[in-house]
Amino acid sequence: MLLLTGATGYLGSAVAAALSAGGARFRCLGRREVSVSGADWIPCDLSNVGAVSRDALTDVSVVIHCAGVAHRAASAQEYEQVNVNATESLARLAITAGVVQFIYVSSLNIVSAGSPDPAAPPEAVAQPEERYARSKWLAESALRKICEGHDMAFTVIRPALLFDEALTANLATLERVLAWWPFLLPEMGHRSLVARPDVVKLILACVEGTAGALAGQPVIAATDGGCYSAATISQLLAPGSRTKARGALVMPIWLYQLACRLFDLRRDVSQGSTWSALTAEHWCGAAPEVIGWRPTLTLKTRPGKN
Repeated sequence: MLLLTGATGYLGSAVAAALSAGGARFRCLGRREVSVSGADWIPCDLSNVGAVSRDALTDVSVVIHCAGVAHRAASAQEYEQVNVNATESLARLAITAGVVQFIYVSSLNIVSAGSPDPAAPPEAVAQPEERYARSKWLAESALRKICEGHDMAFTVIRPALLFDEALTANLATLERVLAWWPFLLPEMGHRSLVARPDVVKLILACVEGTAGALAGQPVIAATDGGCYSAATISQLLAPGSRTKARGALVMPIWLYQLACRLFDLRRDVSQGSTWSALTAEHWCGAAPEVIGWRPTLTLKTRPGKN
């Protein structure tokens, strides 16, 4: 039996759909009911650390922990309760229940832009300052200590920023804006990306033991191998006719800053949030070698690309 958390979230819902399509029987733990064949739902609010019942782990061999708070407006307390404390609690219950493998979906954001190894263990990575990344780093560190001396295999997957055929969040907003905005973004900020379907395949490979800790690779950095600047992303998301035209207009830096400030006001978030998100330097480089898995999609080759 598999236990999946975050089954109604962006990544977890795709994992649930893949498990269902493969005819698997699995258990979902979360606040909202999951309506896919093969899934049993156990209501649980992970913001309450003591809410995870021991019964949820009965007969479970693999835990796939996708749940977590990712919203930039979340408080430090929310990040600590859900991303750190609830994760620790779930891992301890898993060990007690005799779970064979615990698969934890972390984030490549915990790795600094200049890191030589995006799959280095957390103790070899400086603790991030940003709240979300720090909570993932703290969870990874705690899980490694919890699993030491126990038979439960512990796999960490650090995906880069996710995308799919239908874009979401900031990528979706940028695509909508570029449909009418005459400028491309300037060459600022760099990050890695990875397709959601590819990460789902990676998780399933870890479940099967062909990737991850059971295959001798306990920490996996999942990227499509590209290094995307704001300019590159805007070129790929803008209407094709514009990017193919000679002399495409590039937004001046002052206008870029102004647009970001206006966007912050519209979303009612702290000033500088959008600028920071779009211009930050994240880890990016050639796709790290992963046992039993290889990415197949890029932002340029994703289905539905205009």
